[in-house]
Amino acid sequence: ALAFTLTNTDPPLWLTNTSDLIGGLTIPLMLILLGVSLTRMKVVAFARPLVVVVLRLLLGFAVAVMLCELLNLEGTASGVVTIACCMPGAVFNYLASVKFDRSPGEVASYIVLSTVVMLVLLPVLVPLSWWMAGQ
Repeated sequence: ALAFTLTNTDPPLWLTNTSDLIGGLTIPLMLILLGVSLTRMKVVAFARPLVVVVLRLLLGFAVAVMLCELLNLEGTASGVVTIACCMPGAVFNYLASVKFDRSPGEVASYIVLSTVVMLVLLPVLVPLSWWMAGQ
């Protein structure tokens, strides 16, 4: 891509089509991987990960409000920031905890619980962020 950009030439059609096809598969494959990873995780603890989930949501929401005020975000931008700051933990966190042997069971519990909590709260969070944006 850099060579084509520097020489100001268009890549061949077959390369463009292949890149578009691979790029179009990336997000669905990531979602499938997330689903498979979530089904393999075991909830070994409940109380401590649930406290972390609640703290993460509250702090994420507070950070979103501060960012929107600090950056003067309005409308769709503030809604996107609010929702993004409240998203659940990623499977990457679990992989890192396994690699470095840092309570992978509790991290898996946190990820599963935060995903379930967001499935329940997202229908509330979207209208709330829309209302906060003044739409």
